[in-house]
Amino acid sequence: MRAMFWDGLLGPAREAAASLLRSTMPRMSAPPVSLSVICDHLDIEVYAQPCDAFGALLAEVRGRRILMVNTAIPLVRARFSIAHELGHALLGHRSALERPSLSDERQERQADLFAAELLMPLAMVAAEAGAGPEALARRYRVSRQAMTLRLRSISALVKAERPDPVPALSHGGTFCPSA
Repeated sequence: MRAMFWDGLLGPAREAAASLLRSTMPRMSAPPVSLSVICDHLDIEVYAQPCDAFGALLAEVRGRRILMVNTAIPLVRARFSIAHELGHALLGHRSALERPSLSDERQERQADLFAAELLMPLAMVAAEAGAGPEALARRYRVSRQAMTLRLRSISALVKAERPDPVPALSHGGTFCPSA
């Protein structure tokens, strides 16, 4: 049941990120994914300054979409926060200023999934997975923790899509290679 809940979130997040990357990738040399190219493509004005309240916040003000970014946090965290906020917008979630509570777990998780899909595209990261989480985190400008989680999810996805071609044969609960 829990897997179906997350699957229902992942599909739209993956599709939205892939669509955005298809339309913006020709304008960037990635990795890393250029969030400035993406914001320009989406006609979002970006303002950066230090604050204590949030990592990034996307709001519509008088018909203009404005993204406010906290410069007091590490760059890798700011990039994930920006991608997370873009996820809210592209997945049709209500603006942070319109939400009665920022604690809607489903929308927050889906925005996180979108951010991971956007900043660490599946095919690109999978092709380089042997480089390890530290090197990939630097290359994609994400935290080591985010890259480690991404590599685990990719590994799980690959295992789910490619079952073991030669299942172990057993006899009485013990491995029996001659069977």
